Amino acid sequence: EVVTDFTGIAESITNLNGTMDWPTIRSASSFSGHGIWRGDEILLKSSAQLPVMLFAGGSSSVTLDVDSNPFVLRFSGEANRLSGIFASGQMSLVTPSLRRLANLFGAELEPGSSLSEFKASGNVSATFEQIEMSDGKFNLDGNEASGTLRLASAETGNLRLSGTLAYDSFDFAPYSLGAEMTATGDDGASLIEIASSIEADLRFSAAKASIGNLNVTNLAGGVIAKGGKLMFDIGNANLGAGILVAKLEADQDGGLPVFQGTFNLSGIDLGQFPAFSENSRIYLSGASDLRAKISARGNGFQELVRNLDGTVNVKMASGKISGLDYPGIIAGLESGNTEAAGTVFANAAAATNVTQLEINANINRGVAWIRNSGFLVAGRPAHLIGKIDLPLGSMALWSYVSDKTATPEQQSRPTGLPSDTSRRFFLGGTLTQPLFLPEISEGTIRAGSSAVTPTRESGAPAVNN
Repeated sequence: EVVTDFTGIAESITNLNGTMDWPTIRSASSFSGHGIWRGDEILLKSSAQLPVMLFAGGSSSVTLDVDSNPFVLRFSGEANRLSGIFASGQMSLVTPSLRRLANLFGAELEPGSSLSEFKASGNVSATFEQIEMSDGKFNLDGNEASGTLRLASAETGNLRLSGTLAYDSFDFAPYSLGAEMTATGDDGASLIEIASSIEADLRFSAAKASIGNLNVTNLAGGVIAKGGKLMFDIGNANLGAGILVAKLEADQDGGLPVFQGTFNLSGIDLGQFPAFSENSRIYLSGASDLRAKISARGNGFQELVRNLDGTVNVKMASGKISGLDYPGIIAGLESGNTEAAGTVFANAAAATNVTQLEINANINRGVAWIRNSGFLVAGRPAHLIGKIDLPLGSMALWSYVSDKTATPEQQSRPTGLPSDTSRRFFLGGTLTQPLFLPEISEGTIRAGSSAVTPTRESGAPAVNN
């Protein structure tokens, strides 16, 4: 057994077997051998052109080859002992699992969908306290980058990773919550747990990036991990013809993952989001500005949605509401024809041209309460109040359409309370199968023994049994 204390931590290498070749004190030397370190067999080959100079505190050309299941390392360059031990030269590192490699060096990372295969090569300078690779080429989880990485010991005793990386293309799929849940088989909190084992301050850019069907270009952002908290910042990204700016924080509280985020989207066509167009037959089409501040906690996606809280504001100067034919609905309401104004399922092929749209929602435990929301339809102010249950996808909304052309004040912001002469209908069902029912009598829609009536003060329907 060989015990070393170079790093301040006693290390044990067992079953050491090797050959040292150093013919004369002034000649080159080489070593070839293998041993067991932290449970893994390590094969090592090294050489020094002037080993005597190294022992005397000078420098020498050296090579180092390490082969093992956790990683393969190649180094060729210079080493000196003028002040401690310093090495510089060309290095390459390959590992089938960055998680396993990190655990080999003292981290405690659980299985996950990310931080798997890793490759790095470039110019390296290293001491026992820090290693830096510049002009490097990196590949992690299939994403290739160039740039600089530094790995050092932080004051907390954890490893600290910093640097700047540039990607031609980046796929976020391995880091998504769904992928983490599939890989871990439980809460998918693996990436958050990493922030407790390592500190990070990384800046990155990508010519294009994707997660599922969502694609952005000219992405610039950063990742910070410290004190068990993981922070992800998007300083800028082009999404279609618009711009995305966002911040997302992930933490744990009592063993539960906790997320907080702010999202600012400008000039974005929400209809291009698969999350809207594929999961709802009613959605907005047109350049929109969206501001959202949300938080959630829980194990798994569904629990996070059930515990979602926050605020959302959407503005669209001109565009369409796909899935609803407001002119047809208005005509049916005004005709007095009960067949024309009867229960109608949303028309996926229909679309209503609207202007000055503004939707405001307060989200409480997964339920979005729509208030102070409206738009102009053919010059008439229209209003929305009610709720959408996000986990269930169910809707209970009242829509009011004025009999009169909008006033100058309403034309600029048609979100006030509807007039007493407004026509109204109830929009219910689900996001995937919406339906509307016209006002039948005294503002009440009845179904069996229950009734739903609009409450203007609260902005939500009240259910009476």
